[in-house]
Amino acid sequence: MEQFEAGFNGGEYEAIVNEDFREAQDAGIQGTPSFTVNGRRLVGPQPLEAFEHVIEEEVQKAEENQAKSG
Repeated sequence: MEQFEAGFNGGEYEAIVNEDFREAQDAGIQGTPSFTVNGRRLVGPQPLEAFEHVIEEEVQKAEENQAKSG
């Protein structure tokens, strides 16, 4: 805890945190937890099935695109 407080109070990680915050704002993320899977956003606590569903859909899209182009 002392190490955390020293880093926090000393501003050691302020630039990193601010950059992450800016990236989240640029991506339209307004709260935590938020996740993106291939550009698709999952906001809030999600069950494993939600991630599996999005990933499976994205894999299917990629396979369809590959079949069309190849």
